[in-house]
Amino acid sequence: MAPPNDPVNATLGLEPSEKVFDLSDGKLTVKGVVLLSHVPENVTFSSFCSICEFRDAPSSILQRVIAASHKGGFLGFSHVSPSDRLINSLGSFRGRNFLSIFRFKTWWSTQWVGNSGSDLQIETQRVLIEVPETESYVVIIPIIEKSFSVRASRFGAIAYVHVAEHPYNLMRETYSALRVHLDSFRLLEEKTIELMIVKVREEIDDLFGGKGKESNESGGCCCKEAECGGMKDFTTDLRTEFKGLDDVYVWNALCGGWGGVRPGTTHLDSKIIPCKLSPGLVGTMKDLAVDKIVEGSIGLVHPHQANDLYDSMHSYLAQAGVTGVKIDVIHSLEYVCEEYGGRVEIAKAYYDGLTNSIIKIFNGSAIIASMQQSTISSSLEPNKFPLEELGAHMIHCSYNSLLMGQIIQPDWDMFQSDHECAKFHAGSRAICGGPVYVSDSVGSHDFDLIKKLVFPDDTVPKCIYFPLPTRDCLFRSPLFDQKTVLKIWNFNKYGGVIGAFNCQGAGWDPKGKKFRGFPECYKAISCTVHVTEVEWDQKKEAEHMGKAEEYVVYLNQAEVLHLMTPVSEPLQLTIQPSTFELYNFVPVEKLGSGNIKFAPIGLTNMFNSGGTIQELEYIEKDVKVKVKGGGRFLAYSTQSPKKFQLNGSDAAFQWLPDCKLTLNLAWIKENGGVSDLAIFF
Repeated sequence: MAPPNDPVNATLGLEPSEKVFDLSDGKLTVKGVVLLSHVPENVTFSSFCSICEFRDAPSSILQRVIAASHKGGFLGFSHVSPSDRLINSLGSFRGRNFLSIFRFKTWWSTQWVGNSGSDLQIETQRVLIEVPETESYVVIIPIIEKSFSVRASRFGAIAYVHVAEHPYNLMRETYSALRVHLDSFRLLEEKTIELMIVKVREEIDDLFGGKGKESNESGGCCCKEAECGGMKDFTTDLRTEFKGLDDVYVWNALCGGWGGVRPGTTHLDSKIIPCKLSPGLVGTMKDLAVDKIVEGSIGLVHPHQANDLYDSMHSYLAQAGVTGVKIDVIHSLEYVCEEYGGRVEIAKAYYDGLTNSIIKIFNGSAIIASMQQSTISSSLEPNKFPLEELGAHMIHCSYNSLLMGQIIQPDWDMFQSDHECAKFHAGSRAICGGPVYVSDSVGSHDFDLIKKLVFPDDTVPKCIYFPLPTRDCLFRSPLFDQKTVLKIWNFNKYGGVIGAFNCQGAGWDPKGKKFRGFPECYKAISCTVHVTEVEWDQKKEAEHMGKAEEYVVYLNQAEVLHLMTPVSEPLQLTIQPSTFELYNFVPVEKLGSGNIKFAPIGLTNMFNSGGTIQELEYIEKDVKVKVKGGGRFLAYSTQSPKKFQLNGSDAAFQWLPDCKLTLNLAWIKENGGVSDLAIFF
């Protein structure tokens, strides 16, 4: 193996196989097409191979990066005088569709689209630009070169640029390249994902707040301190009362609490540090939480003691029966980083301490990283949803996932099952590919709704990927353009799914610097859906399903079946405000000589019907299916079976001339809720 500081091209003898990007005469071109114009003379472009240094990456990732290295490079610039804050244009563009992610609060990022560089918002984190002339896409991502807080005048790699013909492959190639170059994070494929993502969770951040003593006690929370046995007794009571409870997670802020750790109250070296916001953050949306933190300052534990901070907290929690943590308020470190090497250096120290503690105490993965991106396993919990932002939450989640899903397991956050738009949000959680958890007030649950998401054993029929916007939504605004339905695609084990959500009615107001309602947009919207909008090639396990000749399409809310081929006309649908439809696409199998067509849909009483299919096997003219859950099983079948067996015994079924084959299944706890179906033709 070559020394770690040798450039990758020197190490492996690489030279770009073709010149994809070129910077000359004030123009940055990609494949001969102008991407940026009016590029200042002090801006430079360097190929990936000329800058990147070999890092400790798995060979599979390294080889993937090498293969695509000619498609990326770095932008840099130089100034005459060094400074700790340099502002420099990288060029401009007009008449090109872009999708960006910008930070509208300290904690949260969301989507923004436009067609000119002047449309970009402050605190933009990354930009995806459409280049239709070459049927390709380019992403530009600001990156850190060496230390974050420095006084310097020259930067050779201040932003990374990459091009690909496929927008979703572009994300994989880009983050793989940055993983090798920066070596400051790991890809999701390298991480261990907590098994709890297949569970339902109950968030209790403020469930007892404002309810009074009587409500607290009726909800299991004792108000008399003298009678309280502490956290350990509390978790013991929970496990005694709720027999199926597997995990208890506890919230804490990255700095300990919202205001850190009070000096003198622990053995830790904590110091009150005044908060200082960067000019970029000052220009973001007004936030009461930020104002209060700035007003009170932060009790910062010295970064050298970050290991001790988390070890002390987490060891106590583990002894009390807690099995994991939710880390919140992650970005507050940047308020107090000036004397500690800048926000990147201080974050490294804290992330290292947090990671070490999670590995030591919570098996390395029992963590949720809340309030923006992190380097841990499960992350991306954007804004909660007040009434004026009913659809914004789904936009935050889906578009952030597109640009961050390569390094984190997206988490779609909590919702309230008795909220007036609970069903709307439950539909998105059903296909989010992550955990389902609610933040209901005590006694305020819609169990009929929850049962459409969760099995009786608290597991969920989880998709095997994370949902992403369809291509026709990438450069549109599903919040307030009065014409776009948010469509997100995902995979189940034996089919694909597209969720169509009418999120119109609220969004970001650049002038007011806040989210607000757009009542004129709150109306029914029409859309089309087609099987080819599922990006089958993005998951190895799903790729073969994209080659099917024919599919059955089941509309979960409308409860209707359609047949579709890759060349069929798309399905038309009008969706009312704050409502949705879930389209399940299942490849049709020809049995025997081909005169029998069959496709299992799953349990129609679950939002993610296809996720209930656990195993599927075709044997000549027979079908074996394992289905988890109780309810109405539906399959498409062009002929009535000769015999239908359930768990080894003959069962009564119903077959209709419209090719619907149904059977009612019971939840059998002893079988883990799984029913064995054998269908004979």
